[in-house]
Amino acid sequence: MPLEVVDPELSSFKYDPSINELMVGVGHAFFFNQRSQRFELDKNPFGDHHLVPMHNVAVTHDFSQLTFDAKIQRKQQQFVIAAANDREKILLEIFARLNANGFTTRDDEADHVQLLFQKGQLSSIEIYKRAKDSEQLDSLDVFVEDDHYCLLKSRPRRKFKLNSVRVAGNKLISSSAEQEFVFRLDVQPVILEIVTRLLDGSVSPA
Repeated sequence: MPLEVVDPELSSFKYDPSINELMVGVGHAFFFNQRSQRFELDKNPFGDHHLVPMHNVAVTHDFSQLTFDAKIQRKQQQFVIAAANDREKILLEIFARLNANGFTTRDDEADHVQLLFQKGQLSSIEIYKRAKDSEQLDSLDVFVEDDHYCLLKSRPRRKFKLNSVRVAGNKLISSSAEQEFVFRLDVQPVILEIVTRLLDGSVSPA
């Protein structure tokens, strides 16, 4: 059986309750199927999702490695995903926990969350808060520029250099030298815990 060993540089977490989508990305993108209550592998990361079941899934006790089999181009292939840093280990722990215990989106969630990491360092946060009629109520856009985090505010359009990003309770707090910006997270406790753990200690990369 062909073997693919993945040592990822990029990792991510994406959650959009409006379309029942939860994705953990470590080397490959894994989408949680709420019908089967299992993660599936996306074979087509650059276009429309093409999800395939995963078999013989195993995660090491320290969450440093994920192994599984999946059918690629009609042939079974074995995959080994190696976590190179703490955030990738957290993502593999999330994968293992949800795969074992299941997960379901809730109707009272308003936030679409996307977190991106490069070599374990936070590279961007995008959160969009939407009403039931899909009207955008608020947004949060944090990214790295010149080795510092920046917050982009749209109304009025301004950019702020940040010193840190943290979660306190259900609030995501972005701090500059002069000001704090607070964004209230409208997600269920499981997702709030995931976001909190992934953003813990996110100080300026400089």
